[in-house]
Amino acid sequence: MTQAEVLARIRAIVQEAYAERRGLVASARLGGAELDALARRVEREALERVAALLPQTALSPELEGIREALAELHAALEELEARSGIREDSRRLAQDEAIWQAFERVVHLLGLEGAF
Repeated sequence: MTQAEVLARIRAIVQEAYAERRGLVASARLGGAELDALARRVEREALERVAALLPQTALSPELEGIREALAELHAALEELEARSGIREDSRRLAQDEAIWQAFERVVHLLGLEGAF
């Protein structure tokens, strides 16, 4: 698969996840905590799918930026997991924040902010 094809597939994954997340917001039957948990699950799964598509070498600037965002997310999640003396709900909130920021960064790198 060419880098252009990889980038197109990544865009499709992110657009699908963004649409799914928006659909969750439209479902007023969910409480705030449930909504956030489901939105982070959608984002995390999309980022995992994106990571699986990234080639190992010779990346375009867009793909390299995405790789860097995912590497930073992975490092942040590892640091949070290794951290002691933190309440589990605080750890979960920090993990959710890291996932959300990484997803939004990928959206930005793909130039999709205004596309939804």
